[in-house]
Amino acid sequence: MEYLARAIENVEKVVHLHVSDLNPIVRDQVVAEQTHIIQRAAIEDHIDNKDLAETEAGPKVRAAIKVVEQVDFSNALKFCQKPWWEASSTMLTSTQIETIEKSKLHGGLIRRLVNTQLQKIKNRGGQVLRGPLKKYSVIKNKPETVTKLVEKDQYKGLTAAQLTKVIDSYKRVIKGASAVERQTPNWAAAGRLLQVARQQLSRLEVERSSQVSRVVQSGTRDPPRSERVRIKAGWGLAKKPKTTPKRRKKRVKTPKSTPKKTTKREKSPKTALQKWNKHKNTTNKMRL
Repeated sequence: MEYLARAIENVEKVVHLHVSDLNPIVRDQVVAEQTHIIQRAAIEDHIDNKDLAETEAGPKVRAAIKVVEQVDFSNALKFCQKPWWEASSTMLTSTQIETIEKSKLHGGLIRRLVNTQLQKIKNRGGQVLRGPLKKYSVIKNKPETVTKLVEKDQYKGLTAAQLTKVIDSYKRVIKGASAVERQTPNWAAAGRLLQVARQQLSRLEVERSSQVSRVVQSGTRDPPRSERVRIKAGWGLAKKPKTTPKRRKKRVKTPKSTPKKTTKREKSPKTALQKWNKHKNTTNKMRL
């Protein structure tokens, strides 16, 4: 069938135009998937309409051929073939992304490539080095410029936390890189600079651990003992002279405190009658 041959030829032409020669496996797989979709659509057209001539294209075949000729298909290939730091999510509209996701006329590989590129831009693009660390980024600067800078300063002056951020930025360039990304100078520079940054970080960790050990040793060290002073005996005496004992102090007995006498109340003087009565009573008692 001539229309199928022309459709397959057009698929190969579009895919070869937008997919880099550095990724032949992806290119051949995309061609194979789109060719399979067109051939399956032709079979379904003849099943639905048995009166359809073999040389005539049915509605499903025409729709499958039209997908490859549309801008959405070409833009998706261009978007996936760029390194994630050069690609932008604005290269595909939300409508185009939704069409690729839901359409059965697009191969599964294209959907996976588009989703992977979008995730890379979302997760890694927001973690690009900024501020004083921006000069070490192989994404925001030319790789040659960053390499010369590192050869000069060797990341000296950066803290351990800053070096960790620089190392993570290089890992995001290297990890999960596509065939196109692996051929860029950014990817090669990130691999070289990653080793230099790790060496500098290990030096800082060794210096910090040695400082901590010195502080611990100085804190646990025993205080210096005071040396005993030897007193030399006089060379002219045979023995040490005796010292006279001190006299004991006399203990003075303190007098005991006697209780105070209670003061009696003074009696009032008796009258003559009281004296007479007392005398009378005593004389009465003495009688026999």
